[in-house]
Parts: sequence; structure tokens; C-alpha cells
Amino acid sequence: MENIVRITRARLAGSSRPAHRGTATVALYFFVLILANGMVSSLRMLKDAASTQGGSPSDITVADRLSPEDLAACPKLRIALINQVSCHYEVLAGLVHLFEPLAQQTDIYISNLTTAARGVGAWELLQPYHSNFIFLNETTRTLLNSSSAPSYDLVVLVSPEYHKADIGEWVRNMRPRMTVVYVHNVAVNLEIQELVAAVSQGGGEIKLVTLSPHTSELLESMVGQPVDWVLAAYPFSPNRSCEEVPENDLLGSCVRGFCVQGTLEGSRRGYGLLWDEMEARRSLLSTGPASALFHVTVLGKGDRRAVGVPADLQDRVTVSTDVPFTQFYESMHHSLAILPALNNVTYLKNKFTSSILSSLITGTPLVANSTFLHAYRMLSEESVFLQDDSEPEVDTMLRVVALPAAQVQAVRRGVLEVRRQVNARAAGYFDRLLKVLCAARKQW
Repeated sequence: MENIVRITRARLAGSSRPAHRGTATVALYFFVLILANGMVSSLRMLKDAASTQGGSPSDITVADRLSPEDLAACPKLRIALINQVSCHYEVLAGLVHLFEPLAQQTDIYISNLTTAARGVGAWELLQPYHSNFIFLNETTRTLLNSSSAPSYDLVVLVSPEYHKADIGEWVRNMRPRMTVVYVHNVAVNLEIQELVAAVSQGGGEIKLVTLSPHTSELLESMVGQPVDWVLAAYPFSPNRSCEEVPENDLLGSCVRGFCVQGTLEGSRRGYGLLWDEMEARRSLLSTGPASALFHVTVLGKGDRRAVGVPADLQDRVTVSTDVPFTQFYESMHHSLAILPALNNVTYLKNKFTSSILSSLITGTPLVANSTFLHAYRMLSEESVFLQDDSEPEVDTMLRVVALPAAQVQAVRRGVLEVRRQVNARAAGYFDRLLKVLCAARKQW
């Protein structure tokens, strides 16, 4: 391990354990049978003391992070988080926050581009955590591709749909007893089969998870086994928190306008419809509270030409591309609301929109209708600015700018409560897995 480039504030205690491959042949046999029927399943099942499927708020732990007490009886239990690509940092940051109390038993493998321009300032989010970060440079990759790779009890794959061959080899050499696999796109069954086939080389139990209720339900119907949704939200701390300002300093001073975030692609975001609605109500944008508060900021990666802002709306729209994460989240925190502006129904069926995490991370409410809330049921009506199903988005925005500060603050507090709930739920999910692994380890 000496040759691994790592940034650490706590040394990991070494551990060793047997490979436990006694049931690998039988497990692989059943796995092949299941694949033949177009489904995926776990290779080897530990007998859980508690179910990891779903869970109401009453079922989740009160804490919104993991605790060292969770592993007090198993000080040598080892955990690895892997995010080998220079994306999905918003997902990774939430997991880093969740696992930081277990830093002495956790390695976090990240792309060696995290500190480069392609990381878009992601290192600024991660670096403050007292965690053991290992950059996936050539030396690290060589180690993970060999039988000398460190072994782990639990491996969490943040972006496994990328570089499946590498992921499969690393997991095979790490020999985890349990692997949690995040599935971001539930659209293609064959790709999920290929993903699980790659990860199955590790020989341990596989647990598929997604980031939202609607994607977990779809994936569960495809694979014929329980699939949970596990979402952890990084708690961004702005330079000036709008939750702490007096109500008379909120509107116009701390929050103003609306934000559309995400990759700048017309196939993802309905920029054109938004501009059409704004142009149709051009006079209303300069009337009453809207004159000072109505503005749209577009943030994301990509070509700004994809946004296509009309010339007569240039004074009401700002487009910023490739801004660092801290600036990205600062801008959203100081917005009245985030507009999902979805131009693709797949985000309500088989994909997860990053607007959810942006809202939870920054504490800024989304504009959402009942169809959106049905898909993303972790949200409540109290945590969004509710759009009537037949109401144009701009009409909702005009209603929002006319709300009193107290009502705006109440909705923002609702977002923070949802963040607490999803983090507590995620902590509860991993707490249950770790307790099962710990109990099994003590029986060796």
C-alpha cells in the first residue's frame, strides 16, 4: 500500500480474512440460470436480521450519519467506496459525509482527475472530510488489478456502469463479502445483467440500489429481487446561510430568481418551453415583486448554445458553464427555487434527476407538480413550491415571487427536513448491512 497516492488524516488498521469462496460454484450456477431468464440476483445471501427493503421513517435510525459505535465490536471490518470516474461527485459527497465517522475503517477510491479541471472543484467538497482518499492513478490501478489488492468486507460502487471490466477485476481481487451496487440508469436490462456479471466476480453478496423510489421499483420488477433506494445528501454550507437571516432580509437580499441546473442539453432540459412561457408573459416579469425577483440562472456543463436564450430575454437569464461546485451550490442556495425543467419523461420513469440532490444539498426548494412528487416520493408538498398539474411553469414562478418571506422560509425548512430524513434512511440502510457483516465476522 506504500505506493498508493493517498490523502489521509487517520491511518487504517490493517486486517486479514479468509476468502470464503466455499459456495462460489453453486452461487455462480444459480446466477447463470437467472441471467438466462433475463433477471439478475445475488450470488450468495447472508441471512439478514432485518430487511433492507424500503422502510418508513419510523423504521430508520434517528442519526443522519453512521457512528463509530456501529462497528465497535468489529474494529477490523473494512469498507471501500469506489467512484472511478470524474462525475457523480454529488452522489459521492453524500456518501463521504455519511461514512466519515468510520474513516479509520474506510478507504475511498476516487478518480485521479478529481483535483484536475475535469473535477470542476469537486476536491473542494471532499478534501475537508477526515477521510482516507486514494487516487486511482496507475500505481493504484496496478495494485487493484493484482492478487495483492487489499480485501474488504463491504464495497460500495458509486458509478459501476462505467468501466465495467475494471470494476469487475477490482472487486474480484478485493473479495468483498458484500457489494452495494448503485444503478443510475434503469433503462436497459441487458446492461444491468452485464454489470452484475462483472461485479459477481468478487464472490460475495450483491445488493442493487438506486437513488429514488421510482427507479428502485422499476429495477425490482426487472430483476425479481428486492431493490432499495439509498440517497445520501451532502450538507452544503454557504458563505451566508439564508436560513439564518431575518425574514425582512430574505427576499431580494439573500434569495432571488430561479435556477436550472444540469448538463446543458436540450434533450434533457426544456429550455425552449421555458423561454416561450417567459416571452408570453413578458410584461408580468416587470410588474410587482417579479420586477426585482424574477430571474433565471442556468448552471451546468456543456455548450451554452444548447440553452438558446432569445435576445429579448437576455436581461432575465444568465448562463454559467463549468463553474466549480462551491460556486455552483452557492448560486443555487441563493435562488428562490430550482426548476427541474425536464424535457424527457425518462427522469420520471427510469432515471434520476440531479435536481433532487441539488435541492437537498443546497436547501433550495424545487418547483414540482404531483407527477414529479409521485416519482420522487421522498419529497413532500411542504418541501417544494407546488405547481398545479395544468399550470405553466412560469405562472408558478410568478406565484412564488409574490409569496411572503415567512412562507418561503417555511418551504426551505421543509427541504432541510427531507435532507435529514433521507440521510437518516441511508445511515439506517448501511447500519443494518454493517451489523450483519459484523455479526458474521465475529463467528469466524
